[in-house]
Amino acid sequence: MYKVNALVYPFPLKISLPNFRKALWPMALASIIALFSFCFWQNARLVDNAYKVQRLEKQLSELKQENRVLEANNSQNNSLSTLEQLIQNLGLEKVQNVDFIEYPGGTVVSR
Repeated sequence: MYKVNALVYPFPLKISLPNFRKALWPMALASIIALFSFCFWQNARLVDNAYKVQRLEKQLSELKQENRVLEANNSQNNSLSTLEQLIQNLGLEKVQNVDFIEYPGGTVVSR
């Protein structure tokens, strides 16, 4: 057994400063490389998300324009003159008199 600082250890406990410095440099270098790698990855994700936002904003503006066109077409197709012309083309006519016939099961409409 070795005696270090008046304590008894079952194994030799030696920490030498030159060995610690030798181990410190690779750990510090690995930490710095990991930090720069993380910063690079984070920056790449930021740029990627910025491009996604631009693409989605462009898509949104295109959809808004398409919506305006569809609303304009819808208002033109539902105008009174268009509907009257459609009724004439289908051969429909205006109902003048409506007679109701009552029977025990309910009401029937006849013309």
